Amino acid sequence: MRHTKRPSTAAPESTESKASQKFCWRRRSRSSFCTSRKLCTRIHPSNKPRRTGAQVVQAYVTLPPAPGLPQPPKRLIGFARLDLAPGASGEAAITLDPGASHHPLSVWNEAEKRWVIPQGTFKVWLGTSSAPADLALAGTFTR
Repeated sequence: MRHTKRPSTAAPESTESKASQKFCWRRRSRSSFCTSRKLCTRIHPSNKPRRTGAQVVQAYVTLPPAPGLPQPPKRLIGFARLDLAPGASGEAAITLDPGASHHPLSVWNEAEKRWVIPQGTFKVWLGTSSAPADLALAGTFTR
């Protein structure tokens, strides 16, 4: 992330998050099935700056290749906002429900006129944006 310095103003600075604040992962993120159909990803960021900050952590999935069914390289499947005091750590959970109405694991099969979940290995990514430098692999699962 790039840091741009704001011009000084007479008003005191807000404790709201700045886009340039740095958060680090306290421990490795973990993905696991929390029910037979839902995948839960737990994240543990900590706030390093000396002021209160907020961060929206995003979860993406890469679907396995499906011949004849084009798809984006990564798909946003969920997000969680964390408000952290200086030096504090927190936890948030993002749940992936394959049966949700936005079809997070499915691709549209035009020939069959229905949503299908491809067979293969799915990758779950966590980060603060979809940029490759801002993402870390949280886990994989196979269907």
